[in-house]
Amino acid sequence: MCFMGFSRFPLDTPNCSLELESYACNEEDLMLYWKRGNRSLNTDEHISLSQFFIEEFSASSGFVFYSSAGWYNRLFINFVLRRHIFFFVLQTYFVATMMVIVSWVSFWIDQRAVPARVLLGITTVLTMSTIISGMSASMPQVSYIKAVDVYLGVSH
Repeated sequence: MCFMGFSRFPLDTPNCSLELESYACNEEDLMLYWKRGNRSLNTDEHISLSQFFIEEFSASSGFVFYSSAGWYNRLFINFVLRRHIFFFVLQTYFVATMMVIVSWVSFWIDQRAVPARVLLGITTVLTMSTIISGMSASMPQVSYIKAVDVYLGVSH
């Protein structure tokens, strides 16, 4: 698992780590280290994640103290990820922008065509509400505002 702050979603760059540690052997019994530092980590060019690019990664090591067992050696791999934003641009930003443009059409409709103007206004408001509720349903529930919330709120 990786802690992710969604305040800049979908423009965020999460920083995740993988920690390796012995379960049974403390630092007196087993010493872990990266033999060649960052060069110990190699990636296959064909590795891909569904939502992220691996922007960079680094290796480090350290110790952790457990009061019941003593000091344990730990290896870290830190990943900096960048989100694939094309999906979000296409599914959210593009659709919201198109709905704003469609809402402007009501300014060119004759003032006497009230049913057409009302129908167009209601349709765009309901569509934007559907986009906002769909996006919030697919996101983790957080107690702060995300960048996509600001964009959709201003568009609405």
